[in-house]
Amino acid sequence: DPVPQIADAEHVVVTAELLNVRAEPSDDAAVIGQLEQGNRVEVSGEPDADWVPVSYQFDGAEVNGWVSADHVEAEPVSGIDTIRTEVESWLP
Repeated sequence: DPVPQIADAEHVVVTAELLNVRAEPSDDAAVIGQLEQGNRVEVSGEPDADWVPVSYQFDGAEVNGWVSADHVEAEPVSGIDTIRTEVESWLP
């Protein structure tokens, strides 16, 4: 199977030991959270070359921020995800 591209992924998995989540797509932006290696988070928008917008739950609250594309990898899309996407496309 080809390695899925982050731009096409619904989720990414953290590959760094500890990854800062930032308020904006910049190394200078405020750190609003941290993710650990192996954490799986939702891609919440359109990634650019260096940054991926993510959304996840922490302490019962939704966190929306940006992570460095260098420290995440696209989660392979499973067969059930493909089927779910297809079925959802049929719904009104």
